[in-house]
Amino acid sequence: MSLQEKSLYDFGSYRLDARERVLFLSGEVVPLAPESIDLLVALVENGGHVLSKDDLMKQVWPDSFVEEANLSHHIFVLRKALGEGDHGAIYIETIPRRGYRFVASVTRLNDTGSDHIAGALALELSGEDGRRLAKHYTENTEAYQLYARGLHFWNRFEADDFKKAIRFFEQAIEKDQEYALAYAGLAHAYNCDGANWGEHRTEETRAGIGPTIPRH
Repeated sequence: MSLQEKSLYDFGSYRLDARERVLFLSGEVVPLAPESIDLLVALVENGGHVLSKDDLMKQVWPDSFVEEANLSHHIFVLRKALGEGDHGAIYIETIPRRGYRFVASVTRLNDTGSDHIAGALALELSGEDGRRLAKHYTENTEAYQLYARGLHFWNRFEADDFKKAIRFFEQAIEKDQEYALAYAGLAHAYNCDGANWGEHRTEETRAGIGPTIPRH
């Protein structure tokens, strides 16, 4: 399955955002190296099927030569992050002399959050501001994780959760002031918050700040 479909996967108490490359445990971000996340995505997207070690290494390290020990290390990291062994839980099965298989029951959800909030703001922008929405990503890990947490609460679509989303989007912007998706998320979360939108905008207008797309 292509990542362009922007799917979320739920298994146990975990949620994997394949597009944003982030794993949640009960709403909290689980810190993982990019290679571990890529490996988990490959396994989950092919749940129930055996993936050979060679196939996994080609997917995770397509342009590099790595030893099998690297793969084994990240499998170990994933098992630890997923709490394998706790209460008998098993997510990744080793198939001797073949590879690995993700064996947990997985529920796939459509993730429209990123595109919805960015698209909603893009409709109101033109020219340079609109083009800045092309910068969906950030190289700042903390900003990315804060944005991901904001998106998690925004997707719950509850009044209290909109306020939490706003706080996380604002914190993401503090870490990367040119993180366009965080600005888009903030603007849309304010809209959804509804009752407090006018108050927030009035205060921000007086202060000369607000959820706008940054310029160089």
